[in-house]
Amino acid sequence: MVGGNGLPGPILLANKDNTAVLRTLDPDTEPTAAHEHAFQSSTHGGIKATDIAGAIFRNKDQKKGQQDITLLWFEFFGDSFTFPSTCNNRYGSHCAAAACLLMYLDKFIEFLEFIRDKKKTRTFNNMENNLYKALKCNSTLTELAVLALYAQAISHPYIWYIRTPGKDLNMLDLGPLHNEVLTHIQQIINTPDLLVGSKVSHTTGALYGQEWETPELFSTVKAMADKMPHLKQLVVVFSMEPRRHGRGSLQSSHLVELLMKQHLKRRSGLDASYQWLNEGLLGSYRQFMRFKPLASLLHFNANAVYQRNNTQAWVDRNFLEEDHRDVMRCRGTGS
Repeated sequence: MVGGNGLPGPILLANKDNTAVLRTLDPDTEPTAAHEHAFQSSTHGGIKATDIAGAIFRNKDQKKGQQDITLLWFEFFGDSFTFPSTCNNRYGSHCAAAACLLMYLDKFIEFLEFIRDKKKTRTFNNMENNLYKALKCNSTLTELAVLALYAQAISHPYIWYIRTPGKDLNMLDLGPLHNEVLTHIQQIINTPDLLVGSKVSHTTGALYGQEWETPELFSTVKAMADKMPHLKQLVVVFSMEPRRHGRGSLQSSHLVELLMKQHLKRRSGLDASYQWLNEGLLGSYRQFMRFKPLASLLHFNANAVYQRNNTQAWVDRNFLEEDHRDVMRCRGTGS
């Protein structure tokens, strides 16, 4: 497979149904419409690999995946860690998974073989087979390296900056920071040796010169240089071209976000206290639904108003015995 910019593309990671269709393809005959559809609807690349890895090594459903065996197997060999959760929308989870797969590449391959060999059939299922192929595909490994390096240079320093205690930051105040992110990405585009090379340093490669979140990643990437001859080129391409899933290019997305946030701040007049209040309520709702997944939004709103208005204190000061009876009567009738 040939990818964009004339570079060799990553191996196809088809789902179970598409794999069954593509298996019937005869290389000496023209592909049918079914073959074409199976090929076009199948995906590949670093993000697909981390998604599959997360489903195997840390599935959100405890009855699926191999998360328990993964922990025990790696602990037995002296490596205790939890695979990043790629099943949710946590910021940077796929980049963290990419770094994890690269740094423990040989052990993950060995672990997949262990999973296969302990089965009665001694075969991979389709998902395991896809990940096994991906971890042996140099183009996929290169994409994983690009994701991991981007996180070291941009994502981790960005999160560190906005979460530093004592900073009274508001989402609408992040325009200057995003402009600095844009400038740093342009520096990486102009000089990819900031992330790929023999003299890589966090003082020049990371946003604000922040120390690497995972410094050992760079020695891993350096040791795999023979498998990634196009890494430097792909770092530049990743920084310049449109991102997947419709997010637009790094340059345009950050610039538009910068301008829109500054415009919104001028038009809305929102202050930091209001913004943090909303962020706090959203966070509270997330935690509330995590422990009470069957509760309704109306239930949450009523509870939030009750807490925020200090209703109980008002009731203690003003309610008479008949008021309590009236409330209980209304509650009993559902009115």
